[in-house]
Amino acid sequence: MCSGEDETVCIYDVEKGDLAKRLHCKKYGVELCRFVHNREKTCVVSSRNEWDYKLRYWDLHENKFVRYFAGHDQQVSSLAMHPSKDLFFSAGLDYKIFVWDLRREKAVAKIASKGFPVVAVDHQGLVFAVAAGQQRLHLFDSSNFFAGEFCSFDLKPMVADPAAVVQTLEFSRCGRVLLVGMTAGYLLVLDALKGEKQAVIKVAGMVADGEIARPCLSPDGTYVLCGTPSGSVCMWRSQGGAFVGELIGHSAGRPPLVAFSPTRAMAA
Repeated sequence: MCSGEDETVCIYDVEKGDLAKRLHCKKYGVELCRFVHNREKTCVVSSRNEWDYKLRYWDLHENKFVRYFAGHDQQVSSLAMHPSKDLFFSAGLDYKIFVWDLRREKAVAKIASKGFPVVAVDHQGLVFAVAAGQQRLHLFDSSNFFAGEFCSFDLKPMVADPAAVVQTLEFSRCGRVLLVGMTAGYLLVLDALKGEKQAVIKVAGMVADGEIARPCLSPDGTYVLCGTPSGSVCMWRSQGGAFVGELIGHSAGRPPLVAFSPTRAMAA
């Protein structure tokens, strides 16, 4: 599933590469979209406009909004779904981070942020990680987040630039690796359990026109992939950061987004 600037959401059959469904959201537009509980018939989307920042619970089969989630005052920049519970997490340019329950219109928890926030949840749904504008990651138990963070990882010793800010977070599907994308072109690979550094990768031109290139991990956490200004997708080992090779195909500038199949040796 993907959204576009043409105010549509397109759903594709990834095995065949065919467009399965196209839905329109002319009034609000769609910026971020995420399937709920790995189901194909419902999703949560954020708006693409400058006057309404509600999140929407969308029934794709009936093509109607089931529920609206109000709380953000600016664009939602990060959206993560719990893999098995009716929970999801959002972070916005208003420096607010919310925990939501799909069954309620109001947020069930709010986490303070001092800068650009990012949120990600691991694929088992046990832990979610938050970057709150500083060079530090905060980890929460998704079943007991009211108790506050249970640990945090300091990124300052790993980054030479004190102004670098976390822009992306991703857990590997095995849950053992955490990939952190930062401004100034830093990719940090951490042990997701201990916060120990596994690799620091510097990617020239990772930020262009104010947008971050979104890297990804292979399902087993062995490789890191990221688009580069030359148009190629480069690959490094997550343990040590050794360069492995590059995938050449794009000719119109840096690929801003790279994603790996969760079950096959395929990347897009």
